Amino acid sequence: MDRQDITLSLILLANSRTTLRTIAQQLNISVNAVHKRIRALEGQKVIRKFTAKVSHFAAGNIPIQLYGHTGSEVSQETVKVLGNEEHTYWVALAGGNHLYIGAYLKDIGELDRYVSFISQNSGMSDPTVGIIGFVGQPMTPQPLAQPTLSDIDYRIIFSLRNDSRRPMTEVAQELGLSAKTVQKHLDRMVAEGSIELSIQWYPDATDDIVSVFHIKTTTSEDKSKVAASLTNKYFPKVLFNFAFSNLPCELMAMTWSNNMRDLKELRDTLQKEKGIQSISTNILFTGYIFDTWRDDLVEAKAKQE
Repeated sequence: MDRQDITLSLILLANSRTTLRTIAQQLNISVNAVHKRIRALEGQKVIRKFTAKVSHFAAGNIPIQLYGHTGSEVSQETVKVLGNEEHTYWVALAGGNHLYIGAYLKDIGELDRYVSFISQNSGMSDPTVGIIGFVGQPMTPQPLAQPTLSDIDYRIIFSLRNDSRRPMTEVAQELGLSAKTVQKHLDRMVAEGSIELSIQWYPDATDDIVSVFHIKTTTSEDKSKVAASLTNKYFPKVLFNFAFSNLPCELMAMTWSNNMRDLKELRDTLQKEKGIQSISTNILFTGYIFDTWRDDLVEAKAKQE
């Protein structure tokens, strides 16, 4: 992938219904070139699905990240067990037998049970657990108050769940509604941040290098400001950052490089940035994305009489 492929992917991660014309304007290329790039990314299995989900804020979930050393290579059966747990949305295998797991909790009271499950089934006896605050990542802005979704809203999200770029006329016909009504509901959900329109993104399907930078910030700096600064200054090499509310002075940056030389240069450059005390790097080999209880919630709400 090149810089435009990465930027295109991040645009679609933020809103997978972004029009080709809008993307073309942002990339300063033709609409036809955007179309070809998307098709190429699908052909490479980098983009595997255009998705729609109830948003983090509407669902009221708590995103967490667990990571650590497993002591041995993680098997496909282990990945399957971890992914079948309703809270797990992401599992990634990294160098040095390290494992990264992303999950959405319904409430903080589920934390101990989920961490125990991961410890028992992943090979990580004492995983680091971070409660995520998103910084510099393409996500829907948080609304002032948690939105309430109607039955029609849930039916629209369910209709778009596996193809969020479906024409409104198709969705309307499926739901027995007018296209105008469907568009009105979708526009409202986007505006209030109650729907997440994104993609299943697998950059590991290419020869590029996706890495995790574990960054220790100095105690004198606001880590959220450091994270936002890195994303703004080094985009798209720094894809996005996670700041953990329960881990002082710690950031997790997801980075992209074409080769090992670029990776080393990025790490050396970031190490010199104000507010950064140290950086440790881990290369991600393979990632897996799973449906969670958020998807089950949409299906149940959409199908209820």
